[in-house]
Order: sequence, then C-alpha cells, then structure tokens
Amino acid sequence: MQTGKLFEWWQTLTPIAKIGAFALFAPLVVLNGWAISVIFDYFHSLIVILVGASVLAFLLNYPVSFMERQGANRQQVAILVFLLALSVLLALGLTLFPLALTQAQQLVARLPELIDSGRSQLMKLNERGEILGLPD
Repeated sequence: MQTGKLFEWWQTLTPIAKIGAFALFAPLVVLNGWAISVIFDYFHSLIVILVGASVLAFLLNYPVSFMERQGANRQQVAILVFLLALSVLLALGLTLFPLALTQAQQLVARLPELIDSGRSQLMKLNERGEILGLPD
C-alpha cells in the first residue's frame, strides 16, 4: 500500500518539483555510498576474518551434524572434526607453501625478461597497426 501512495504522490508533482527532488536525493545517495565505502575500508580485515570463520563453521557443521545423527556426542565429534580439518589445512600448507614460494621466486627472477618481451610485442603490434593504417 505504501508504494501506491508514494507513486500517487510522485505523479502529483510538477516537473520542476521532480527535478528538485532528484537534486536533493542524488547527493544523499553519493554521500551514503562514500560513507559505506569508508566504513567497509576501515573494517575490511575484520569483515574478511568474520566471513571466513562463518564459512568454515558452516562447512564443518555438516560432518558434525551427520555424526550426531549417527548417535555420537556433539562435543566430541566437533573436536574431532576441528582437529581433522586443522591437520588437513596444515598438511596442505606444508606441501603447497614451498611450491608457491619457488614459483614466486622464479616469477620475480623472470620479471625483467617478461617485461621486455611484452614491450617488444607491443612495438610489433604498433608497427603492424601503422602498416595497416589503423589510428593510434
């Protein structure tokens, strides 16, 4: 019902009044967007941690609920699932971190070569564009 009354009110406005309403409303939208952006930037790390923890808790609740339906004690199963998930994450970290570190070192070592290669390819592309008569 409120939407109908608002629409009726909007229809009763003159074109100049509608422009004035937009002129008052637009800065408020921009300022609210800016304020939300600043607040999110300030609390970014906290939000990321809370969202990550929530997703992890949500995913780990499935095996705990399954084992609880099988007749196990929830506290014991929750501790077991947590330790199992922690050991899996630790094992993945210990095996993948050294590989990622060596890949990063190789990338840093080859970075000047990659930049030179990209620069030469752009020069060739520019030359072909000039031959074909393409605008800059």
